[in-house]
Amino acid sequence: MNSIWNETVHFEKRNQLCKDTNTDVLIIGAGITGILCGYMLEKNGVKCKVLEAGKICGGQTKNTTAKITAQHADIYHRLIKSVGTEKAKEYFLYNNGAIDTIEKIIKEENISCHFERLPSYLYCTNEKEKIEKEAAAYNELGIKHEITKETDLPFEVESALKIENQAQFSPLEFLLPISNKLEIYENTPVTKIEKNLVFTRRARVTADKIIFACHFPFVNFPGLYFAKMHQERSYVIAVDNVEQLSGMYYGLDKDGLSFRSFSNILLLGGGSHRTGKNEDGGKYEMLKEKAHKFWKNAKVISHWSAQDCITGDGIPYIGQFSRKNKNIFVATGFNKWGMTSSAVCAQIISKSIVTGKNEETVFSPMRNVNFEVLGEIIKDSAQALKSISSQFITFTGKNPNKLEKDSAAVCALDGKKKAIYKDENAKEHIITSRCPHLGCEMKWNADDKTWECPCHGSRFSVDGNVLNEPAQKDI
Repeated sequence: MNSIWNETVHFEKRNQLCKDTNTDVLIIGAGITGILCGYMLEKNGVKCKVLEAGKICGGQTKNTTAKITAQHADIYHRLIKSVGTEKAKEYFLYNNGAIDTIEKIIKEENISCHFERLPSYLYCTNEKEKIEKEAAAYNELGIKHEITKETDLPFEVESALKIENQAQFSPLEFLLPISNKLEIYENTPVTKIEKNLVFTRRARVTADKIIFACHFPFVNFPGLYFAKMHQERSYVIAVDNVEQLSGMYYGLDKDGLSFRSFSNILLLGGGSHRTGKNEDGGKYEMLKEKAHKFWKNAKVISHWSAQDCITGDGIPYIGQFSRKNKNIFVATGFNKWGMTSSAVCAQIISKSIVTGKNEETVFSPMRNVNFEVLGEIIKDSAQALKSISSQFITFTGKNPNKLEKDSAAVCALDGKKKAIYKDENAKEHIITSRCPHLGCEMKWNADDKTWECPCHGSRFSVDGNVLNEPAQKDI
């Protein structure tokens, strides 16, 4: 289950950090956000070191559909309502400018990464009013656009909202030459942070500034990011033998689909759900059925899934980690738009560090929350409380002896709750059902064959190896 991006791009293996060191800026995470932050800081004469818990671009960066666009679903009419016209315009300008930033780096570094300018579309097949609301927001913000029914999708649409001059690329091809300019340590997870001192398993780093660029900041307090966002998963298939598209598409209907072409391959995405809510599976099969419905000779050559941090107001958290941690910065909550958001992060955070003045933007992690956001936080907290409470409820559970091959369940074993997966060879993989992050009860993902925390989105292999933060420990 590999994305098409990491099938052809291979990063040079880096050493683990094994001795104490110091640096101007310590970046946690070597995905696109961490690499771009490091690149921009080094360009401004700021020395950086990057620590990666696994491998370079081994997390969410390799699982993106790699659209570089400011058209983030139907966000602008919601932003005008929640934060006002001025901040909604600021959001657009930062993200639209991120496309220029990436293109500038590509030209300056002479990078070949299939970068291509092309239009982006939001479309609806049965909910035209969503397009109309968003188009009205575009008018208010001065975003050039066109409403049309003409697309090159393999089906008719009721309405589509088109903006020109967006982009797409091959993300790992873009990041490979940039990463070669940085001092990166692989297999070096951070275990804790005390003021300016960062601890790893085998060494410590003293840094003037620290950047959390690791998808989900694992320090719970004082930032409280685990309470301010949840995580969602979505699914992608790569399809051959189909007609190529001249634009990028994102569906606003319930169960809408995402489309983009790459070379002679088409990426079809969808099936989004909250992490920990896919016990029955069927997401990949749904996408395969759609592909064969749209294109008679479609051939699925690869499939994979991605995980995204979702904030209550749809705006990422970019900037100072908290009021108590002025030397620590955070970049998280990209709401499925990580390619543009990562470049926005690099611009804002690098400028703050170089100038010594924290940038106050629409993305500020310490922004005030409105009632809508507060409602989302309460909803997420209720989900967490329900899942944590389930650990203490009397439980008989499914009999592990009745598990079929290639199936899983939380079972009662010797009076304790266990998460058990029986593989194709009838071998049982047994771990505790309790997430080590904050103790929530995990759920099975039948498509990816992983255990997932429905509270905060940590994920684990069938043998308990941690796959996604905020959990830091294996089970």
